[in-house]
Amino acid sequence: MARSIACGTLDRFAPQELRFASSADGKVWEDYALNPVLQEATRSPSIVAHDSPTVGEGAASTYEMWYGTGGLSYATSMDWRDPVEALRPAEVAEILDCLTMSFRPQPLVYFQNTREAIEAAEEWDDTGFEVVFDSGGRVSLEPYTRGVGYGQVRILDEDGFDAANQTGQLSFRDVLVLSFAPRDIEGVVSGILTSDPQGELSHLSVRTGRRGTPNAFVRDAPELLADLSGALVRLEVTGNNYTIEEADIGEAEVFWESHRPTLSELPTLDAEFSALLILAEIGALDPMTGGLPNESR
Repeated sequence: MARSIACGTLDRFAPQELRFASSADGKVWEDYALNPVLQEATRSPSIVAHDSPTVGEGAASTYEMWYGTGGLSYATSMDWRDPVEALRPAEVAEILDCLTMSFRPQPLVYFQNTREAIEAAEEWDDTGFEVVFDSGGRVSLEPYTRGVGYGQVRILDEDGFDAANQTGQLSFRDVLVLSFAPRDIEGVVSGILTSDPQGELSHLSVRTGRRGTPNAFVRDAPELLADLSGALVRLEVTGNNYTIEEADIGEAEVFWESHRPTLSELPTLDAEFSALLILAEIGALDPMTGGLPNESR
């Protein structure tokens, strides 16, 4: 995969916003729901720019992009599972040199939060920059979404999760215990524990936060919870801890029913409507009845 880094200057006399987007293929991008992630009301100095990011056809990577109001700010596309794409110390040093032009607080350090990236960085020597593995000496727990959930424990590796996620085999009756931290999840589940730290801007964190689904990083979660595989449990994630214990099917059913989404008003069927509409007319439909004013029929 082609990779390039460039430093440039954006409009120094306009307030800057830093936004985040991600893509599965490097072509179709989805903005982070809580953009902008950084906002400055005062005039900004020069900022790192990546004028023409390049992506590989069919690469099995997750693409990430940080961009500002004055143009693209920073882009990266790499797959830490692929040794060809993983960052080298020289590339990290080049990125830090570029960022130093834009950030006043010094020094800048290199921080990574995936197992593959940590394992790679542990082998580096004499990098010329500081490498930080975490802020608490290898923390073992990091809550992301506080909440309670009931479900059957499913311990999955990356391949097992991808297969279940892509085929709709995840359920609101599942509590997932994962050997890694996925970027996203398609199905609705009752809880998630990952053995790798998650990105705060990942779709997984955003989705669980919106739904109130308990979600946390627990180091070595699959090994710690192996005895509960297949068991029905109650999971609770608090601000600084988590608890998981076997539960009764009766209390689980009560919980699931109380959290089942409902429509505030059920739509009705207009049996007399038989028009073939153009798009402009569809836009005028009553969203609840699907009907048009009598003169439009």
